[in-house]
Amino acid sequence: MYATRFFGRGTEMGQLEETVRVIVELRAAMARFRENLEGNEVQTRASLIDPMLRVLGWNVGDPAEVALETGRGVGVADYVLKDRNTGLPLVMVEAKSLNSDLGTARGQVSNYCYAEGVEAAIVTDGDDWVLLNVDVGTFADEVDDEYYDEDDEYEDDDGIPPLEVAQFSISRGDAVISAINAQLFANPKTQVADWKSEVAAALARASESEVEVSVGQSPRNDRQTLASLRELNNPPIPARLYFPDGYVMPLLVSSASELVRNVAIYLGFIYVALDEVELPIWAYRSRTKYVANDRPRHDNRRDFGLEYEVGDGVYVELDHTPRSGVNAACSLLDECGVDSHSVVVTFDNNP
Repeated sequence: MYATRFFGRGTEMGQLEETVRVIVELRAAMARFRENLEGNEVQTRASLIDPMLRVLGWNVGDPAEVALETGRGVGVADYVLKDRNTGLPLVMVEAKSLNSDLGTARGQVSNYCYAEGVEAAIVTDGDDWVLLNVDVGTFADEVDDEYYDEDDEYEDDDGIPPLEVAQFSISRGDAVISAINAQLFANPKTQVADWKSEVAAALARASESEVEVSVGQSPRNDRQTLASLRELNNPPIPARLYFPDGYVMPLLVSSASELVRNVAIYLGFIYVALDEVELPIWAYRSRTKYVANDRPRHDNRRDFGLEYEVGDGVYVELDHTPRSGVNAACSLLDECGVDSHSVVVTFDNNP
């Protein structure tokens, strides 16, 4: 499966990996059953929303943890996610059928939040997920009927719109980044997954179970440095990357885009240097194209063919041939202070 062994050989699948796996499976289901899901909220909830909530740690089948079709006064919330310690409402969820406009859902779920005094809300059509913060303190304790019209559409002229906190998409963008962004939805207050701890644990496992890689290690057998691939006109795509600090990353898909994405994930979320480097980063031997920029656009004003946002406002170009992908990966590493000659690559699935 797509997400297996994300953190290296011999490790058990972690929560992040499992989330990636579910996202990939939901993408396939969405493509296959789109006609059954569009316009059918019940089917969308069963096929897309319930599985996503489960992988985020919410037991949809447990009424003590997730209440369904619950509310008072202003309508019924599709899901009420409860604090596991106190049983109090923690997140209100408004669900729509696939490809629905979520604008109305924002107004509906905001009113549920005002009625219950809950500050966190989620609106979703099973594909797009938006986490909202509702400032319930700026409104009266009782919610007036004026917030609703006869068609249940939100009248927000007198209200403060909810603040968008986070979002992710099932069908669009990189599955790993969607999975990382989705972790804020696990519990916006007290139960957010601690991914820094998970990454640290993964690094520890990698150092114990994988070969040690040090700066200047000589290639042996099928091993060589990433920088050495720049000498080839049509370089092969590596199966694994061994970074000098011991972190090991397998490529989930054999493509130049996946190579650059993995390097960007390492530099952005593990080594944490990409958001500090001066932008733009120029493409190798190019006067018009960037490898990374603060917007998904090249110097010649052409948009990135496939952008990938790392952190807040760092966009990496992922549309590459094998040769330009190797060059882009090396440029990212070198600009962030990681010698591309110190990154060892292998070309099989067994290090």
